[in-house]
Amino acid sequence: LEARRATVFKSKIKRIEMFCNSKGITPKTIMEIGAGHGVFLEEWRNEHPEVNILAIEPSPDLAKVLRIKDIEVLETVVEQAIEWEARADLLTCFEVIEHAHDPLKFLQSFYSLVKKGGWIVISGLGVEGFDIQVLWEKSKSVFPPHHINFISIKGFELLFERAGFECVEVTTPGELDVDIVLNAFQEDNSIELGRFERLLLTRDEKDLEKFQEFLTQHKLSSHCWISARKPL
Repeated sequence: LEARRATVFKSKIKRIEMFCNSKGITPKTIMEIGAGHGVFLEEWRNEHPEVNILAIEPSPDLAKVLRIKDIEVLETVVEQAIEWEARADLLTCFEVIEHAHDPLKFLQSFYSLVKKGGWIVISGLGVEGFDIQVLWEKSKSVFPPHHINFISIKGFELLFERAGFECVEVTTPGELDVDIVLNAFQEDNSIELGRFERLLLTRDEKDLEKFQEFLTQHKLSSHCWISARKPL
């Protein structure tokens, strides 16, 4: 967990900080949906001790861990978290939306938890990502009933707007799509790749890095970040 803290979570902290700076916002209260062990909120508190941190976590065991870490937690699913309405200046949720049975209801719950003018930032899987498009049913990301929603870029935009949000922005800052395809092909020779993919995977490391940069810049990575604001 400590190694993961140093890489994944600190990277998320930096990205959220950059987002806040770009929007000129200084959140006083941050709420995380599906907070798990609370590592993101811990790291945020370390960097910003003046900020109030809140967690929504339905697992009793994980909720207990959060309380031990002195993180205020509501032990329920987000759709039933009505007692925390309009408490968050910034709401975060990482890699959960692909698990949601009703993505619209899921986002409408976020809407109710954010103050007017507040922001949400979430991450999740997108169907237009290179690795998912190439591997499809062979993709390790596709395993119902756990991951059941893979939304397109336009789909994310429309979904957030239907939930009431404005200023919706979708980016795909993923860095692993090419590696995922390469590793999958090396592990399973039965995977049928097209001629282009086979040719691509024979290129040297610098070419592959440039192709990954292309995927990121053109919203073709499967790792999506979506931000949106609740209207004033």
